[in-house]
Amino acid sequence: MFLSFPKTVEEMKVRPDQRRSCALPAMIMVSNDIVDIIIVDISKDGCQCVIQISGTRGEMLQKIMHVNSVVDLMVNFPETKERLKIAGRIRNIGSDAEKISIGMQFENLTPEARTRIEGFMAKMG
Repeated sequence: MFLSFPKTVEEMKVRPDQRRSCALPAMIMVSNDIVDIIIVDISKDGCQCVIQISGTRGEMLQKIMHVNSVVDLMVNFPETKERLKIAGRIRNIGSDAEKISIGMQFENLTPEARTRIEGFMAKMG
C-alpha cells in the first residue's frame, strides 16, 4: 500500500484574535464551590485557564466540569481592586496529574468587560 503526501500544506488559524500570555488570578464557581484559577493566556474573545489540582478535589472537578457549560469567571485585573464577572463557555478541557486546563470563550461581554480586557492586553504589548 502506498500513500501520497500533499503537495502543499496550509496553516489555518482557528481563533480570530491572537492570545497573549499572562498570569492573571481569577475564580470560577463550579457546583457551589469557588475554585481559584490562573488565566494563562487571553484574547478579546476568550482565555485559557489552569487549575492546580491535588487528590480527590481534582477528580471531583473533572467529573463536574463539562464542555459547552457556561461558568462565571471572576477576574482580578491588576489596574483595579474590583473583580470583574465575565461569563465564559467551556470549549475544551484537558488535564494531567497536576492541573486542569480549560479553554473558554467569553459570552455576552458587557462594554465594561470588553474595555477592561482590551486595556489589559494593550498594556501587555
